Amino acid sequence: MRLLAEIDKLGSISAAARKLGMTYRYALERITIVEKRPVVNLLTGSEVAKRGVELTAFGHELLVDYRGVEGPLNQLAKWYVDLSEWSLSGSTA
Repeated sequence: MRLLAEIDKLGSISAAARKLGMTYRYALERITIVEKRPVVNLLTGSEVAKRGVELTAFGHELLVDYRGVEGPLNQLAKWYVDLSEWSLSGSTA
C-alpha cells in the first residue's frame, strides 16, 4: 500500500520504488501481481510529460481502504508492543 501511495503522489513507479528503497523490478512485480484488477495505468504520449503512471479507480479504492485502517492498525501494533514490554518487565496487575 505504501508503494501505491508513493506512485499516486509521485506519478512514477521508479521514483516510488527509489523512495521506498526497492528496485523498480520488485515494485513492478508487486503491481503486476494484481493483473486481473490493475492498480496503475501507464500513460502514453503527451500524458507521460505530466506523469508516467496513474492509479486506476481500483488502485484508488485500495488506497482509500488502506488509509482508513492504517491508523487503527498502527495503534493496535503500538498497544501490542507496549503490552509485550510490560509483560517482559515482570509487571503485574
